[in-house]
Amino acid sequence: VRSMLAAISAASWYAGISTLTPKGVGGIGDMACESIGLSDNEHRGRATPPIIGSMDLDGIFKAYDVRGLVPDQLDEDAAQRSGAAFATFMGAPRIAVGRDCRLSSPELATALIDGITSQGVDVDDLGMITTDMVYYAAGALDEPGVMVTASHNPKGYNGIKMCRAGAAPVGAESGLVEIKAMAETPPSPTAERGRVDVVDILPGYVDHVISVIDPTAIAPLRVVADGGNG
Repeated sequence: VRSMLAAISAASWYAGISTLTPKGVGGIGDMACESIGLSDNEHRGRATPPIIGSMDLDGIFKAYDVRGLVPDQLDEDAAQRSGAAFATFMGAPRIAVGRDCRLSSPELATALIDGITSQGVDVDDLGMITTDMVYYAAGALDEPGVMVTASHNPKGYNGIKMCRAGAAPVGAESGLVEIKAMAETPPSPTAERGRVDVVDILPGYVDHVISVIDPTAIAPLRVVADGGNG
């Protein structure tokens, strides 16, 4: 069962995460995973959004996350600004950061982490993981979390999902508007940068998932997993 869970975790976010976070963690559920709708042109891969300047983030800050075409709408500068703003808004000593398998995710995650650490905030670098694992980390580690992902969007897109410690989502009505305003005029770096620690969250995540089921009650299964776009 452990091997199966580890192998299919890349697709697990399709099913939602309301049962995958530590007991006592609230405020997650469908809203944490919800993304904005796409226009017909975006669905057909014909989106031609305007290139935004460094100070214009209106095109990528949505109702529940940050999302846009890379690099025309979302680039490393925007990710760095978002990281600095998120760190300042949260006021936490540490933030967990994960990323999906998109080709642009490593560079965006590096820029995001640079923004966070520029504010003297430490980062737990979770590496390439699934979105629900970041929400788990936010609960298990009791710290805010950020996931670099564009969910189901086509490969040209990427984005940033944010949550508070305990995995409560950050959206337009719970801090995203304020974070955007801070990102437009990023705070100055602190005298001392934060530290980056690599953290393997998978063992704890798998143990938690198993803790909410009875593995002995699971009949032999043949499983097909579609990892989608991360």
